[in-house]
Amino acid sequence: MAKKKPTKAEREDMSKKARWGCVVCRKIDFDVITPAQIHHIRKGVGLSQRGAETIPLCFNHHLHSKYGIHGMGVKAWTKIYGTEHELLQFYEDNKDE
Repeated sequence: MAKKKPTKAEREDMSKKARWGCVVCRKIDFDVITPAQIHHIRKGVGLSQRGAETIPLCFNHHLHSKYGIHGMGVKAWTKIYGTEHELLQFYEDNKDE
């Protein structure tokens, strides 16, 4: 099955999130704006599908082997930083700041 391309609204949302910076870094110190990549929240969408919900994460919190969600695994990462949906809510609550 071919991957569904993001809509224009989804692309604009992801771009805005990436410019806002890493949600984990900003939760730790709100004045720190770290360049971010987009992480697709996959809970409830199956293993090979990308969820429409996304959060901005810097390289370290996204892909790094020791600190990133894809390196540590979701369970270990959640114990330290909170759930992906909690971080999405933090972004939503603070995105206009």
